[in-house]
Amino acid sequence: MTSTQRETPSTADLRRRLLWPAGLALLWVVLAIIWPATTYHLAPLLIAAVPLVLVAFDQPESIGLRSAIMLTLFGVALAVGAAILLEVLGKLQGPAFDPFSSPFTEALAAAVAGAVIGLVVAFFRKERDPIK
Repeated sequence: MTSTQRETPSTADLRRRLLWPAGLALLWVVLAIIWPATTYHLAPLLIAAVPLVLVAFDQPESIGLRSAIMLTLFGVALAVGAAILLEVLGKLQGPAFDPFSSPFTEALAAAVAGAVIGLVVAFFRKERDPIK
């Protein structure tokens, strides 16, 4: 393969990588429904960051700008969707960190932070030589 060609992940690999954040979102929703007074501060951050980080560590050479944006949007959409669902159900009743007015705004900020972290990890990982 030449240096200008990129390996693209197969559809099965991509689906498998997208199942992790979907599973984390489902876990967050289930736990928040069972224990609504507990705030899972890192859940939206992880949900938003995981799709891109998984690809970055598995196939760093396959990440282009378009795929990075799509994976980031997928993770953020899952995290925000789960947060909206929990807010509508009234299950985000736990405490929030000081700068945030509610657990919902904290979840939105954490999702954005997760997206930024995912992008930074992916592009720094891409610049490194892949581990062989």
